[in-house]
Amino acid sequence: MDVGASAVAFVGFGLSSINSLYQLFSSIKDGPKKLADLSGALRRLQSVFEQIDTLPDLPDIVRSTPSLAKCLAACRADIGRFDSSLQKLNFSAGERLHGLMWKRLKIAFGEKDITYMLTIVSAYADSLTLELNLIQTRAISTPVSE
Repeated sequence: MDVGASAVAFVGFGLSSINSLYQLFSSIKDGPKKLADLSGALRRLQSVFEQIDTLPDLPDIVRSTPSLAKCLAACRADIGRFDSSLQKLNFSAGERLHGLMWKRLKIAFGEKDITYMLTIVSAYADSLTLELNLIQTRAISTPVSE
């Protein structure tokens, strides 16, 4: 699979994993502020991935922007690892309803782990937002050929 096509797959997989993490963290209402911050960072990352997914000629853009391809691949790997770790906890619907999720999450992941995830997710959201802004700026400043 070439770089452009693989990046399109990264975006699709990334959106799915980000959405899964966002749904989990945003549903925990009794956690610390860092958890709410992580939920917000995941929402920002989700929004950037959605915007990237709607770019026309995404495979060509990724091929011509190696920094975007590299960032998407690294983000997909980290988000996939976070998602995989959290899926192992296998939360039940009852835990979601009775506020037990934070207690189980706190046992499996310490506050340092949550802080680490927040730092990583925020960095990807910022980096991908910058990449997207550069792509949009180039598209605006490039004259249309007649």
